Amino acid sequence: ACNSSTCIFNDSQDGPCIDIVRYTIGEEYEVKLKQLARDAGLSFYDEGDLRRDGFDKTPDLLLAIQCLYKNNVINWIESKASFGDIESHERYLKDQLSSYNNRFGAGIVIYWFGFHEEILSSNKSNFIIILDDFPNDFEKLTFDDN
Repeated sequence: ACNSSTCIFNDSQDGPCIDIVRYTIGEEYEVKLKQLARDAGLSFYDEGDLRRDGFDKTPDLLLAIQCLYKNNVINWIESKASFGDIESHERYLKDQLSSYNNRFGAGIVIYWFGFHEEILSSNKSNFIIILDDFPNDFEKLTFDDN
């Protein structure tokens, strides 16, 4: 027989063990994102920096200096250590990504484990670029004194 505590513990979809695994993988990919951004020469503030400055909803990286990606100005990058299905993407748009756009402007979300192609066609917002890996072709914005 299975008591309620055992059932909760053994839940393979939403139990506490799965939550710990998801959290750990998410942290690992945020560290990866920061390293790739540093390697690309990007200057940024991370969630800790932003929370210390009083922001409540924060992207994983807020770029200190905007950059271009395929002629789009990018202000922030969000890391998702998951597969981007339509339902979760719509939830992220509503709960997080729209807020980042309102506060900081356009950005990128990276679904490290790929995403459903339908997300691209259903992406009516032009403030978010959806990728499955860190882009290696950022252009840094430079400002001439002339």
